[in-house]
Amino acid sequence: MTCNNIQFGVRKSLMRRVEFIALFYYLLASLSASAILLDWDKLTWSGGSLSGTFYATNTANASTTSNRGILYADDAYSGVGSITITITGDTDAFQDDTPNDTKDAHGGTSEVGLFLHVNQDNDNDFVMVTVTFNGYSGGVSNVFFRLFDVDRYSSSSDNYIDQIRNLYARSNTGWAIAPKGVTGSSDNVVTGTGTNQVVTGTDQAASASSSGNVSIDFGTNYLTTFTFRYGNDAANTQSDPTEQWITLHDISFTPKPKVPEVGTSIAATACCCLMMWLKRRRSVCLA
Repeated sequence: MTCNNIQFGVRKSLMRRVEFIALFYYLLASLSASAILLDWDKLTWSGGSLSGTFYATNTANASTTSNRGILYADDAYSGVGSITITITGDTDAFQDDTPNDTKDAHGGTSEVGLFLHVNQDNDNDFVMVTVTFNGYSGGVSNVFFRLFDVDRYSSSSDNYIDQIRNLYARSNTGWAIAPKGVTGSSDNVVTGTGTNQVVTGTDQAASASSSGNVSIDFGTNYLTTFTFRYGNDAANTQSDPTEQWITLHDISFTPKPKVPEVGTSIAATACCCLMMWLKRRRSVCLA
């Protein structure tokens, strides 16, 4: 066997190992940026509570690697990622043991959501919903959620006009972030731009209909919290609105990869560069 043949065999073996290592690191890097879903059908909210936290792991599903993609109601390990939902403002207006997880206004999905049923004393009253992503030092991106049954009801004696305001997020440095997209339906309208976008009910939507749905997408921006205010269009609503409600549906997001996880992508790139160099050397040798 000639020296060239031996060198060729060594290079070929090394190339196979490099290819395997590159594949391993790319798979690891892709797993590190998996999307996570807060799925109300799998969670329980304590009826009437104004705050709830849901975790990335729990006692029965302790591995954050093999059980990515869902959140749980109890925490097995300190420091794991979680979501906290807090409701402030005129919270004495809540009715029927809400906030609560129900299908009372499911937006045509037949799925559970966080139901907010209020009877405000004044047209300027509101409740503020704040969603905070805990344990994600770099923030989270691709945040997407929907609100159901944002509509309007009018009669000779009772009326309300659902309105969503102050819809924005904040980065881990405190900067305000506007939604990339706010999409309404046939029974509401979206006005304004940036962090001043407002959703206002225009007609009555059945609780099981999608005609009052609103989709909110924060795009690729990295954020740590978002908020919105739920109340009435005070300029056009009676001074003491009647009972009204909306539902906060599932929340999906993607955590920003941690520094070691970013390192896996760099390592994979380095492996690919080495593999290309070895292939080039092989071509020169064969020539």
